[in-house]
Amino acid sequence: FKLVLIFLCSSFAASLVAQDKSNDLARVAFLKFIDKNSDPNYAWVASSLPDAINRSMKDQFEFAPTAASSSAAAARKFPAKNGKYSIESMQNIAKASSSDIIIHGYYTYDASINKIVIDAKVYHAGGNKIIGEVDATSNPDDKVFRTIDKVAEQIVDQIYRFAVAAERDRAIDDKTRILVLVPSWRTKKERDRAEKELQTMKSELSGKYDAKFYTLFEFFDLRKIAQSEQQTVLGYAKNRDQNKIVSWLKGKGVKDAFIVLVSKKKVNITPLVGGNVRKPASYTVGATAAQKQAALKEVADTSGIQKATKSKKVALTKDAGSTTANMIRLLAGVGAPASDLAKYTNADLNFRLDANYNLLFPWLHLYSSYTFILLEDNNKSDSADTSFENSNLSIGLGYPIAFSSFMVMPYLAPGITAGSTNGSSYFLPHAHAGVDFDWFFAWRLALTLNVSAFYIFDKDVPGIVSSGMLGIGYKL
Repeated sequence: FKLVLIFLCSSFAASLVAQDKSNDLARVAFLKFIDKNSDPNYAWVASSLPDAINRSMKDQFEFAPTAASSSAAAARKFPAKNGKYSIESMQNIAKASSSDIIIHGYYTYDASINKIVIDAKVYHAGGNKIIGEVDATSNPDDKVFRTIDKVAEQIVDQIYRFAVAAERDRAIDDKTRILVLVPSWRTKKERDRAEKELQTMKSELSGKYDAKFYTLFEFFDLRKIAQSEQQTVLGYAKNRDQNKIVSWLKGKGVKDAFIVLVSKKKVNITPLVGGNVRKPASYTVGATAAQKQAALKEVADTSGIQKATKSKKVALTKDAGSTTANMIRLLAGVGAPASDLAKYTNADLNFRLDANYNLLFPWLHLYSSYTFILLEDNNKSDSADTSFENSNLSIGLGYPIAFSSFMVMPYLAPGITAGSTNGSSYFLPHAHAGVDFDWFFAWRLALTLNVSAFYIFDKDVPGIVSSGMLGIGYKL
């Protein structure tokens, strides 16, 4: 039986790896843009904008377009309110059309400035958020065609940065340089400005350079820095104590960083390279995008980070940027009974198939499992069969927590335990609680460790069975 199970697990893993990669591609829906004024003179823009973005995306990405009829039907079912789609509407449209990314937006002719105003957005279902947005204006003449093409190019560029950054975060590469973006300020207003500058820098740098970029606040979460230590470091930042900031970063193993000092009139960026402070670059508050990019290029060149190579086409995958993963797992291990149950059974063998799937929110998953158990009966005579079997079916909720290369999911799932002993069958309710630890070592495969316990509700022989299991998981 064990050999058969091992063979089935191996065959299962091999068949999953061999699946067509096209199944991994993101489904992208292109909705007609909404004219807030419903002006018939510009009705053609509603289709021209998504069509232009679609064409530009096909030049840069591999993806699976959602059928226009499907996305249109979903948009009619969950229409925009007051001329705009809410995040909830986007989430519903994504589910109804089975889409991973939705391109949508709005436009209007503003007679007060004699301009067409365009707002294009990219919604990502996995993260349940807007990952790209482009605003543009155009004269209501033939220049509008050039503006539409420019909007399409900018949207595609933002999607490219998102896809590359998400792929880099999934990759396990010890050689990749990590740069922490550290703000500094004196007043609350300066802190707010510094945090915005950090996010702007991260967006600008991610996808362009061969490194991972984290803001200081993201680094706190990544390294699980205690609140007391966070306050100490933020005190250094508030006092602009660059030497102490550098010393603290070195103590955490970070030798590369951009320290961003914000004042009323100036943003100063000091690169930390290999633990050594290098020549800073700066720009004035309110600088143009080109001036900011020039300053960032200067510190990037000083830091020696390489530009990311832009391949001919990037695969836009379903799980790019997703915070958690839908999983199916095959597991095997041993269990040990406790309480009254330990008087009647010894350690047992467990074989389990379990799965988790995203419900309404990325942090809430439906969890289900089927466990087959071989037990040893303590009270059988030597001449009798000393083993018997039972099965557990559980359905409940899981709370996944995702990191760059692994996921932890505690869960709680009630269910039914069924089996037979001494020629009679039994069906007993149970409570099943545990934790799945998934370490992703390949494109979709994970090594899984499970620790769990069942409490079986039996008026005669109640008890707990705890178990430890290992197996292989597959990201759906």
